[in-house]
Amino acid sequence: MRQLVRLGWRLRELARHAEMNREEILELREERFRDLLHHAWDKTDFYPEYYREHDISRDDLATIPSEELPSITKGQYIEHFDDLTTDDRLTRDGVEEFLETSNRDERFAGEYEVVHTSGTTGEPTHFVYSTDAWDTMLAGGARAVKGDQSLLELTEEWLSGYRIAYVAATEGRFGGAMVVRGGTDAPHIDSLFLDINRPMDEWEAEFRDFRPNVLVGYPSAIKLVCDIEREADLGLDIERIAVGGEPLSAELREYIEDTFGTEVLNIYGASESLIIGLERSGHDGMYLYDDLNYVEPADEVTYVTPLYNRTQPLIRYELDDKLEPAERGEDEPLPFTKVESVVGRSEDLMWFETRASQRDAERASGEAASHEEEFLHPLVIDDIDTEGLIRYQFRPTGEESIEMRMELTDDADRERVEADVSEQFDAILDEKGLRHIEYDLVEVEEIPVDPDTGKRKMVVTEE
Repeated sequence: MRQLVRLGWRLRELARHAEMNREEILELREERFRDLLHHAWDKTDFYPEYYREHDISRDDLATIPSEELPSITKGQYIEHFDDLTTDDRLTRDGVEEFLETSNRDERFAGEYEVVHTSGTTGEPTHFVYSTDAWDTMLAGGARAVKGDQSLLELTEEWLSGYRIAYVAATEGRFGGAMVVRGGTDAPHIDSLFLDINRPMDEWEAEFRDFRPNVLVGYPSAIKLVCDIEREADLGLDIERIAVGGEPLSAELREYIEDTFGTEVLNIYGASESLIIGLERSGHDGMYLYDDLNYVEPADEVTYVTPLYNRTQPLIRYELDDKLEPAERGEDEPLPFTKVESVVGRSEDLMWFETRASQRDAERASGEAASHEEEFLHPLVIDDIDTEGLIRYQFRPTGEESIEMRMELTDDADRERVEADVSEQFDAILDEKGLRHIEYDLVEVEEIPVDPDTGKRKMVVTEE
């Protein structure tokens, strides 16, 4: 109950920010940015040394243009993790040990939420949120999904009961799943967490039994729910849909909205900052929440500074996403910075037929036939990790075969890497009922970057 009260007050504050004018929002962002700069200088070991190396003094922080501050990369973040935190208990070794020995409901040192990336763009990385920062994230998520509702209307709807189905990667400490778990841990809310790697045979029964009125998940996952709704006539009465974690095309938005007759809210975030922006049908672009983050689009990357995370200050952290700035019109509904699109990684699902012999056996026994196709989702298969493996990529080579390309370190023990990778991938195939799929592990010198997105694709369909 105490957390609900905190979240209520935080949500009221964020809702007021959405009613500010453009000048007021920019002033608020600037004030919080300068305050964070001084806090990072005073409370961390990293920033004073790093800025002095670039001839920046503490006195400069009050007026130096943001673009003159050096950025930090993921590699620097990993290397200097211990020196980037304001709590000496937060060390990289300590956090990794905690992740190995704890369950996802536990907090590090009893007070810090830890989320991790999947590792698609390199080494998996961990990010830490204090209780205050986590409350801000949850309130930011509530503001994003409330749409045009007033706080009173949102409260009345909440009291009438939410039944939220989250369809994505639900295991571990992925940011989206962690936020949804935090947001659904409240009275009047029931939740279903359907892991994207569950066999599709089980999906229809889960939805028929649970009867959600809210859908949250990857766009590709919600599209599959739409397919089931149309094919099986589930009769789901969906009041609200929120998606994230993947690009949302105009065509897919239309398909989902036509299926359930309700608007799709497209939330943009990252492990480094879980709530960054929101795109709605009538927005003609995406708004970036300037009261939560200072976002600076650049030619090939985007720099983000979460303004609320004072435990682990990230100042001008480089994201691989490319944002296309948009001009604001005279009658914008929100005061925040606007972008046309987020050019991120768009991946293909890999579809395979299930074994015909298994389907025939089920039919002969009078049982319901299995779903004739199963898929592997890129955001599940990108969770493979072992020492010596830099990155990897999949290419379907036949109806029942895959090639997995691996980029290894110079000193990697290839035999051990192949054994570890095979063990992890076999477990994924087993869970999906696709153990009959054959795969080849192929070492390559380098996995190239997609020139259109600036990211390395997890799945390629052509040479």
